[in-house]
Amino acid sequence: MAKQIKFGIGLSQSGVTWAEYMAASQEAEALGFDSLWNNDHFMMPAEGMEPPYMEAWTALAGQAACTGSIRLGCLVTGNTYRNPALLAKMAVTIDMISNGRLEMGIGAAWHEREHVAYGWGFPSLKERMDRLEEACQVLKLLWTQEKASFAGRYYQLQNAVAEPKPVQKPHPPLMVAGSGEKRTLRIVAKYADKCNIPGSPDAVAQKVDVLKEHCRQVGRDFDEIEVTAGGVCAITDSEAQADRLVQQLAEQFKATEEAIRAGALLGSSQRILEAIGRFIGAGVTHLIFTPLERFDIDGKLGLKGGDQLRRFAREVLPSFR
Repeated sequence: MAKQIKFGIGLSQSGVTWAEYMAASQEAEALGFDSLWNNDHFMMPAEGMEPPYMEAWTALAGQAACTGSIRLGCLVTGNTYRNPALLAKMAVTIDMISNGRLEMGIGAAWHEREHVAYGWGFPSLKERMDRLEEACQVLKLLWTQEKASFAGRYYQLQNAVAEPKPVQKPHPPLMVAGSGEKRTLRIVAKYADKCNIPGSPDAVAQKVDVLKEHCRQVGRDFDEIEVTAGGVCAITDSEAQADRLVQQLAEQFKATEEAIRAGALLGSSQRILEAIGRFIGAGVTHLIFTPLERFDIDGKLGLKGGDQLRRFAREVLPSFR
């Protein structure tokens, strides 16, 4: 089995205290994971689940201060929640606090209920994609120019002073998330250093082929782009337990069981190793998973307070180190 793959951990900042969140972040680093990710939401996607939810970038600053080597990012920042000029400054600050460990993840944003609840409005998909493309340009300009100017439809800069600069040169890696074949993957080809593609290994492989064609059209070397993927993960003691988890998650998130299984790593450690092999075959070089116990806020999944991080580090990581 190929071994050239990195492993990241998604740790949702919902339903936990800061002390618990800091301890989990430090444990992920101690266990040898390559990257650590939170998510940019203010409320859970599914109605009826409303645990306390810490703001992503504020939490990221705390994670940067309490860890020392693991790379850090938000998977992913919803572009509609913050002006990208402000986001560029926030990113530089986190890059400084972490001494050059920031991964800059961004996407068009999708959670309509969240937008409406907080009064941000929810633009059309086309407008959100147009805004995302402009935001990628704004970020890179502010990270690399002494003074930045930009005349977009949605964002404008007029000799904006852009100091200090990021620790990483020329800037923190820019990761664009999504799988839209016409716009998202073309934005990746034009501006991103990394992409995050949801779905099964077969789905990811098909999107990678589309991305390669966009790279060819815009004159970009595809090999410059790191492909990331992933989903929820739970090492179970039986396949029956894994099947029950799929059923419960489908009900909890009002999704089909097929959709839950698509990008999930569920089952015995051997089954998970086989799934990782399929992701590697699809072209993934960085797999980011969220321990399923992070979603077991009310304990109904039977995983709350478990040791999925430690089990993954003990039963899976050694095969790739």
